[in-house]
Amino acid sequence: MPMETMQNAKSVEVLYKKEIRDVEKIKCFYGIQDEYSYVTIKSEDEQIVHAIVRML
Repeated sequence: MPMETMQNAKSVEVLYKKEIRDVEKIKCFYGIQDEYSYVTIKSEDEQIVHAIVRML
């Protein structure tokens, strides 16, 4: 995610969260829809969604 997006975020909202153990490998996906930036964190095989974060 661009550092500028994180620094300029007016609000950050965690829409969903599930435990991530420190031994798990994850993948992060970034996208923009309307005026929001989203980060989705999934398991390495992309089968489990660990978190969805929305920023304005």
